[in-house]
Amino acid sequence: MPGWDNVEIEFPDGQRVQVDLTRSFWKPETTCVELRDAAIGRWLMAQGAAPWPKDSPPLLVLAPLGPKRFSVTSSG
Repeated sequence: MPGWDNVEIEFPDGQRVQVDLTRSFWKPETTCVELRDAAIGRWLMAQGAAPWPKDSPPLLVLAPLGPKRFSVTSSG
């Protein structure tokens, strides 16, 4: 929801991480919405989804668990 400063992401193993959102995250003209955090990078590497080919980042599925809280899974 616009105005949020951060969200909590829960990984399939139950680990949770708070991810800060940049102001550009909410801009309507933004075409590449990203959540960036070292924990997400480590999880992607553990899943074999990182590193990825140039211009082909992995797609993740976020499912709402509550206000500002989402579960994350790989779409592939």
